[in-house]
Amino acid sequence: MSTRVPARLAAAEHELKAILAGLGIKVPPSRLLLPGDPVPGSLPFAFPVVAKVSSPALLHKTEAGAVRLGIRDGAELERVVAELRSRFPDDPILVEAMERPGVEAIVGFFRDPVFGPCVMVGVGGVLAELYQDVAFRRLPVRAVDVEAMLDELRGRALFEGFRGLRASRQALVEVVLAASDWVLAHADRVDQMDLNPVFVREHDAVVVDAKLMAPSQG
Repeated sequence: MSTRVPARLAAAEHELKAILAGLGIKVPPSRLLLPGDPVPGSLPFAFPVVAKVSSPALLHKTEAGAVRLGIRDGAELERVVAELRSRFPDDPILVEAMERPGVEAIVGFFRDPVFGPCVMVGVGGVLAELYQDVAFRRLPVRAVDVEAMLDELRGRALFEGFRGLRASRQALVEVVLAASDWVLAHADRVDQMDLNPVFVREHDAVVVDAKLMAPSQG
């Protein structure tokens, strides 16, 4: 399967995260390197960092080898950027702070042929496909609806202090509500939007990865 799907993604990751940040949704601090930009001698955030190719033509970054995690210093960042540019010379590279981990959630939006715009919330990250522990609602939703979705999850204890884990349900609910308002307001631009993982921590929630797919043409 090709990892490059022209006209499939509606925005590059850095563009979508700028939209999310404008909605008050927390995203990692970042620095965008356009093709030809020098690697900065210092960053406005600490190492370790992650570097990823940010292009609307690249749907599966990990499978394409377009993501590098745990970069420890400036010299390693130089090497990683050079290696990524050797394979993706025309694409920007997004350098981001590596966020403290939290309980991993998935928030997804999609257009159902019967019910229209819908939202999905569940256990996210690398376990999302394995457990498929998610709940669905038709948009629009209120805070009480999102709380009910979390209560439906088999893994709801993860968001309730299981084994000392601290995860703010309120912060996750606020992410869902802010993103769902934007999806409804831009329904003509959105076929699917995935926020996964969302690190849900004791006092906040941060969207670590995000994709926005446009409706197919014709």
